[in-house]
Amino acid sequence: MGRVGTYRHRVEIQRFTESRNTHGGFDRDWTRAAQWHASIQPLSGRELMSAEMAESEISHRVRCWHYAPLTTKHRILAPQNATPITAALTATATTVALSSAAAFPESGYGTYHVRVENELMTVNAGHGTVTISVTRGAYGSTATTHAALKYIERLVVLEIASIINVRERDESDEILCIERE
Repeated sequence: MGRVGTYRHRVEIQRFTESRNTHGGFDRDWTRAAQWHASIQPLSGRELMSAEMAESEISHRVRCWHYAPLTTKHRILAPQNATPITAALTATATTVALSSAAAFPESGYGTYHVRVENELMTVNAGHGTVTISVTRGAYGSTATTHAALKYIERLVVLEIASIINVRERDESDEILCIERE
């Protein structure tokens, strides 16, 4: 069996969804499929995986308890860096005060994702500063209040390239991923 303490990162597993909108077109978005605990190992150097199509650069190895619905059509939002928020957040606040900007991307970076407790947010502005502008309740999470000094985690998007089911040995999966922005 895998050791529980090694699965210390709380990751978001997301699935891509399409739904018909009122204009006859389709709305496409990622939605939360599950929250799971995993170990995340960034891979150093250049590790290539040769699939049936082109070669891709694998950037992370994720190991977690077996999650039966998981396929390469899912993606993972994994915590990368964290810092405390310095002021409480109301459920409608759209700016977040950080104790440090060092854990987050510099200016000129596009949007990225963060999490406070169970709420996902998209950062739209304020890169490289201690005050960021966010869209609350991203990917089906609920905008809620958060006390000061709760940790805000920057999440990195990991595209699933391959899943190695090692369930027979210890009921866990090894997932090879490619970091995407």
